[in-house]
Amino acid sequence: AESGSATLVNNGGTIEEIVTEDGASIVQPIMTAENLIAAFQKDGEIFVGADMEVAQTLEVPAGVTLSIDLGGHTLTVSKSSAILNNGTISVLENGNILGGTSTGIRNNGTIGTLNVNVTAIGSLCSGAIYNTGVIEEIVGGRYLGHPNGLLGELRAQGYALYNGSTGVVKLISDGYFQGGGSAFINYNQNGILSVTGGFFDCPYIDETGASACGSDATLKNLYNQNAPISITGGTWFNALGLYSSATSALKGALDSGYAFVQGDCCEMVSFKTYNSEGRIWEYSESGPVYYYYNVA
Repeated sequence: AESGSATLVNNGGTIEEIVTEDGASIVQPIMTAENLIAAFQKDGEIFVGADMEVAQTLEVPAGVTLSIDLGGHTLTVSKSSAILNNGTISVLENGNILGGTSTGIRNNGTIGTLNVNVTAIGSLCSGAIYNTGVIEEIVGGRYLGHPNGLLGELRAQGYALYNGSTGVVKLISDGYFQGGGSAFINYNQNGILSVTGGFFDCPYIDETGASACGSDATLKNLYNQNAPISITGGTWFNALGLYSSATSALKGALDSGYAFVQGDCCEMVSFKTYNSEGRIWEYSESGPVYYYYNVA
């Protein structure tokens, strides 16, 4: 990795890049998207003090270690992945990532703690997080695997978390997870080690009452493939009130401290309730009723 550190700071509209190497300081008074891209190429700390639009994936190369604080601002990236990590990101926190056209965060390396809001915005969306490396802990944030809160084209394969066959998430302690097809897909049997918190929501429902597949069928798909190894916390959408045979694998993963409860936190359009006979979502002045497993 290149020696030194880079800090991106916004002061009253002027973003400065301060590079310290061998005791010398270099100040560039105007911070551009190109400079931000370059800052991802070397060890250090990044603080982003303004909303920025970037036309190139922000890539952390192998061998580089960064901590990234988005400063409560939004990075909009129009490429296939907004952030591509092949190195180490010790912390990624405090802001919003809008993009890319396929994945918001693609992690092939290591992420220490993750706490940002990610919306994958493209028609080829596969996940807000696409993980084939290691994530130590997801401690918060919102992860939406559908474009900008809208369906656009049918998106049955969009996920908040896409955990590949080599991906490992050691701990999820908090966060909101929702995809077009399900909250997460986990191809690694040992891929999600522990969940102690978080909200795992049903697939996104549009204003017509249809899910990403164009019907209500995916409502039972809270997750696909493998459940986490240990679940001791969190709130989990459950379609048991809609499908008597749904989520048996999830129930087996939950401990005895969970109760089946009604809730109203879904990202579905308000005032829709499910008609079990007609198998459709209908308008209701009383508002929607959803069902979850939650810690009793």
